[in-house]
Amino acid sequence: MKSQLITRRMLVGLISLTLFTTQVLAAETEIGFSPEGSALQLVLNTINSSTESIRLMGYSFTSPEVAGALVRAKQRDVDVKVVLDGKENTGKQHQASQAAMNLLANAGMG
Repeated sequence: MKSQLITRRMLVGLISLTLFTTQVLAAETEIGFSPEGSALQLVLNTINSSTESIRLMGYSFTSPEVAGALVRAKQRDVDVKVVLDGKENTGKQHQASQAAMNLLANAGMG
């Protein structure tokens, strides 16, 4: 008898959860592949559509297009944080990386 009461209460609880739980939207997944060029456009679209925050981590950062999109996002009050590999993005052989990082630093993301 006691186990039937517990089972009924659990069933009522589960039904209530099902009825009153708000619907959660499924996250959308997109894939970009660098050799065919779709990765850059996917990254730019994601940055350009961001409204609250952007967190970017990278090994090598040389794209002026991505740097520019991050600066524009910062200008529209998106919270932008970037973490890059120090060894791979500094030194004489990494001028493109330094140019992209300078663009971010000059926009206040330093």
